[in-house]
Amino acid sequence: MNLSKISACHIWICVPTLAVLLILYSLTDVFKPNVDSVIASTISDTNKLGARAVPTLQLVIVFTRHGSRGPRFNYPSSPYHPLDTNYWPNGWLEITARGHVQMFKLGMKF
Repeated sequence: MNLSKISACHIWICVPTLAVLLILYSLTDVFKPNVDSVIASTISDTNKLGARAVPTLQLVIVFTRHGSRGPRFNYPSSPYHPLDTNYWPNGWLEITARGHVQMFKLGMKF
């Protein structure tokens, strides 16, 4: 990956996402089930939810910014002019052909 192509937008998206995931991961230690209480709850007649109803994090799905898109801003000496349809056929901030493929593949999984 070319680090010079990482924009400030990517950083503003990645940092909060990482922070949320780390917070959720750290909270999972708080809710670790007590094995003895889970076993006792399976024996109890008043247990309506069953032994599998334990408050733990099971799945996290993170959707990003709708696939690959054109850039948000340009720098003065950039050879890629914002109005050049050879580089940006759909326009700036619009989804690219690669982004279309990414979103199609993601949709096929879900």
